[in-house]
Amino acid sequence: MVELTVPWEEQMEAAHERKKDKYAELAATCSQTGWRPFTFPVEVGCRVFTGTSTQRLLKTLGVTGSNRKRALCDLAEEAEEGSFWLWLRRKERAWGTEGS
Repeated sequence: MVELTVPWEEQMEAAHERKKDKYAELAATCSQTGWRPFTFPVEVGCRVFTGTSTQRLLKTLGVTGSNRKRALCDLAEEAEEGSFWLWLRRKERAWGTEGS
């Protein structure tokens, strides 16, 4: 299970703990049924900083060397673009409206 959070950098540790706690019960239930769950709450800061949790995930998935560096850069850029998009629309009343 992977959940990406894009917090302010000052809130990365708190965001990680919150997401880890969120999935603890589900992971325990999966374990009881014989599955081997892996929980990866990952954070990419909204100002282009990737947390160690993101690096751990990529390592676990087998992404190495220059591929890992490129993936971290891509994730950081996407998080920044998404944060900027949200900021631009912060005053809109209707979210999810087509053509906005």
